[in-house]
Amino acid sequence: MTTSDFYIVQPNDTLSSIARRTGVPVSELAKLNGIRNPNRIAVGKKLALSKRAVCGVNVQFLDRDHNPLRDLPYVIRYCGKEASGKTDDNGRAVAIQTDSPVDQVALFVRRAEGDLKEIATIVSGYANKLVTLVSPKLKLEARTRPHPNESQVDRQNRSPKQPADTQHHSSAGADERNDVGTTEGVLQSAWSWLQGELGIRTHETCDRSDKPVARVTKDAVSLEFLEKYTGETLAEADYIAAAKAFGCEVEVIRAIEMVESGGSGFDKHNRPFILYERHVFSRNTNPKHKYDEDYPGLSAKVPYTYGKLTKIKSVDELSADQYPNVGGKELNNEFSYQRLMRAYKLDKDAALKACSWGKFQVLGENYSGGFVSVHDMVKAVSKNEAGQFQTFLSFIKMNRLQPALQSKDWLHIARTYNGKGQNGYDLKLKKQYEALVKKRSQKDGV
Repeated sequence: MTTSDFYIVQPNDTLSSIARRTGVPVSELAKLNGIRNPNRIAVGKKLALSKRAVCGVNVQFLDRDHNPLRDLPYVIRYCGKEASGKTDDNGRAVAIQTDSPVDQVALFVRRAEGDLKEIATIVSGYANKLVTLVSPKLKLEARTRPHPNESQVDRQNRSPKQPADTQHHSSAGADERNDVGTTEGVLQSAWSWLQGELGIRTHETCDRSDKPVARVTKDAVSLEFLEKYTGETLAEADYIAAAKAFGCEVEVIRAIEMVESGGSGFDKHNRPFILYERHVFSRNTNPKHKYDEDYPGLSAKVPYTYGKLTKIKSVDELSADQYPNVGGKELNNEFSYQRLMRAYKLDKDAALKACSWGKFQVLGENYSGGFVSVHDMVKAVSKNEAGQFQTFLSFIKMNRLQPALQSKDWLHIARTYNGKGQNGYDLKLKKQYEALVKKRSQKDGV
């Protein structure tokens, strides 16, 4: 989407004047934005100008532990049309676009027998969205092998859908024993790109009669807030509206975003980018520093330090005193989640407060600027970029940073974000801001 997909209502605007200015008929504006009374539109309201801005629907299929259901046959019916295929490695179906925000979308999966099962019917709605469908079962991969006492006739009569010694997908209730840290078996999870750690595992063995058995184990911790992901993204109009409200330049807000996260709010598994801070966890437990002695890698009075790039696969191999630096943003995020999951087992509230979240890396400890609890904040930042933006705007207001944004007082902004020992963060903000302004000038031909 681009800025031209939206329009921010200005003082003295009418729907007719907006239609003349944008070339979008009044009837279409009303239809796209759910406007019942064209004579009443609020100043500052963001109006969609095209179907692609609000009528897009993406569907993702996950198992109970949010592992992608790959190669799942699906059918999507909408507006007299049909889209079908198999889900990709992230469990996603092909993206569709309805004719209007009130259109219904019916979602089906194809059973092994070939017939269709209707999973859900949704309404397109007034925003592009990701619909996440979570199965109550777990998906695992294992090998079927002939039993030692299986006769030749039995083998000949075996269903061709399940030949011996071939890999296939199954849905089953997995044994939920606490096997965090084990590396044996075949990893089956959304995190399979990091071998040997999180997720469901199958391990081939035999029972007492020498019959083949596939044992299934999974990690004990479930981060239930990740279920909230819908995936709506921010538009340029959102940044413009926020800058106008704060009386600052858009590039000031963008500079903070770029320095904090590089502009990315979610990793490839639809989890918010986070950074786990052990000293913040330590000061938020009850009593304070409760776990410092037993879990120094998760809880301490002093923060982690930055070390050299290290190629490792498990947080257990990482120094207890270091931030993750293991080969890229995605891997570093995985290690932060491993620490979060372990801290979450000890103290949920303290663990969530100890992470910086999303595009603007607002610390969970600062939830009170716009949320009743840290859990409410984390649900918002886990849902979409709008939730992450809301958290940032609340943080700015709570800390009364509007004047600093207006005057570009980088040192004050840096100290509010990172404390007095901000380690040159102010200079990074200034440099990023100047780069963005230069880019804008070049684009405008100045």
